[in-house]
Amino acid sequence: MEEQDNVCVGIFFIREDQWEPFQAMMTDSDSNFKSWQDWKASLDRTKADLMSEGVNAVDVEVNLEEFRNWCESREAELDGQARAQYASEILRDEDT
Repeated sequence: MEEQDNVCVGIFFIREDQWEPFQAMMTDSDSNFKSWQDWKASLDRTKADLMSEGVNAVDVEVNLEEFRNWCESREAELDGQARAQYASEILRDEDT
């Protein structure tokens, strides 16, 4: 496998106190996660998998209201695809 140089991805991250509002606003909130702890454990596994592949996975702590506004301005669903795009955009903007 070819090693990737300096690949960095943003991981959409919310604090535990944001769990209920997060679940209420997401269109895909019917996920398998019953709690923030379950969601965080899955997030940590995903990050570990990415890092084992040489990808730098960085938590991007999200302001939910800003995320909602971002989605509305793009007429995007509040779902996993939007979360990934938003985290990537925030990370890219932080690097510039």
